Amino acid sequence: MEFISQSLNASYVTKNSAPRNAFLEILTHSDAKKIVDIKALFRSPFNLSNLSANLYDCLIIDEAHRLVKKMYGDWNGENQVKECINASLLSIFMLDEDQAITTKDIGSVAEIEEWCKKLGSRVIHTEETKLVSQFRCNGSDAYIQFLDNLLQRNEEQVSVDLTELNYDFKVFDTPQEMHDALYQKNLIDNKSRMVAGYCYDWNVKNNRGDWDIIIGTFKAKWNLKDDSIWAINPKSFEEVGCIHTAQGLEFDYVGVIIGKDLTYNNETGKVETHQSAISKDDKSSGIRTLKNTQEARRLILNTYKTLLNRGQKGCYVYCEDDALRKYMKTCIK
Repeated sequence: MEFISQSLNASYVTKNSAPRNAFLEILTHSDAKKIVDIKALFRSPFNLSNLSANLYDCLIIDEAHRLVKKMYGDWNGENQVKECINASLLSIFMLDEDQAITTKDIGSVAEIEEWCKKLGSRVIHTEETKLVSQFRCNGSDAYIQFLDNLLQRNEEQVSVDLTELNYDFKVFDTPQEMHDALYQKNLIDNKSRMVAGYCYDWNVKNNRGDWDIIIGTFKAKWNLKDDSIWAINPKSFEEVGCIHTAQGLEFDYVGVIIGKDLTYNNETGKVETHQSAISKDDKSSGIRTLKNTQEARRLILNTYKTLLNRGQKGCYVYCEDDALRKYMKTCIK
């Protein structure tokens, strides 16, 4: 807003439409006139290639790790990192390489530096530009370290005592128990939602049944494709959001259903990933058919790390794998 107040041409850019739609609804409350006035402040990287160079004074690119080489239907597009830099005098990239979740995601420091060099742009990447605090996870970087430990993302682990973080992290024995606890939190201010990984089929969307996620007696549907404000829609609590709906947003409490693509091996003491457990209906991540198993592991772990840090006050978890559920409970202790 500082740029706008100075009569500069600035815009917030993100590839994921979910945060754009949610922010627009929060700011306008569906007021048609306000939507017209404010919508120009939010845009996707789609069709930036059609703009003249330096048309914008500033672009703030959120979730920059989700940028791709070519977006479907953007026939003139070549590389969205290049196009963000080319379209603006100042491009601010908000980047977390640990949140790249598909094989198409190319946003990285190296990619940005490469295109800046080709386009003659100056790169400012210093200690001062690093975000050292956050709103989600109760502002706790220690919780992020806890997740890295939990998912065994790094060989070297840093000891974290979860009880000292003032963060509500619980593992439930059934998805219904998790749902019910989350429902009570959502009654307070409609800021709690359920999310899940890539394991479950899109049955409702493809007219194959009435439910998408069935675990024992628990049944749920993926968020409806025509609900562009799922994250704040009071009617959407019973629907489960996917990573594409949840990324870029945060809630007071998040409930994460971890499917069979993530398990725990009691004999080796290792968290394991399984590409074959990814739903065949998943056409966006590319994980299931990826030949590089290490890259597939990285993307699966990135997906769950991203989902597990969507909550500002707490995170509730249910794991389909019994061993993983028991392992997580020992990590809490």
